[in-house]
Amino acid sequence: MGLREAKNLGFVLKNYYPNKNKLDILCKYYGRKSFYVKSTKLEYKLTRVSSGTFIDYKINNSYIIDFELYSLPEINKNNFSGLKNLNFWHKLIEISYFFIPEGLLIDNFFELIYFLGINFPKLYNLENKLTQEVVICKTFVLLGFYPENYSYINKHLRELLNLPIDIILNQKIKLEWQGELSAWIQHVISNHPQVNLFKTITY
Repeated sequence: MGLREAKNLGFVLKNYYPNKNKLDILCKYYGRKSFYVKSTKLEYKLTRVSSGTFIDYKINNSYIIDFELYSLPEINKNNFSGLKNLNFWHKLIEISYFFIPEGLLIDNFFELIYFLGINFPKLYNLENKLTQEVVICKTFVLLGFYPENYSYINKHLRELLNLPIDIILNQKIKLEWQGELSAWIQHVISNHPQVNLFKTITY
């Protein structure tokens, strides 16, 4: 069965329930926004929402008045590869939460997250640390975070990271790029003002 069409699709970055009936969402059309869930009748749905969930939602005056979970293929948590992919998925959630300011819409960022979400179980190369670092650096390119020595980064690597994510994952990624990728990630992470709050991205 194919995925149904969603009108307002959002990627949940944080669920504040039960402290607040509030969701922090990366929205396809609005960027990153926080919404209060207006009706207490929806609380039972909030108990099913976690970071990394996609929802199809309806809003009225900045309140979510209804939403449904948007089904995606599940990551198998019962094997080592599945756990590695799940950990990487949480890194992408953390990047989205800490690097995108409230109200900011980043071109193509939601599309990258959504593509990975619907294809995760089939993207076997994402089990590889090198590929994961390429994807993380691709998110930094979209967000505008570069290392100080960006002009000295391998030309072919820079060209690769300017391609769409689906094309990137079908290209040959060279092992010799790993040092530059790791240094890039380390530079961006270490210079973030809230780096002490990071839980999954450690370099």
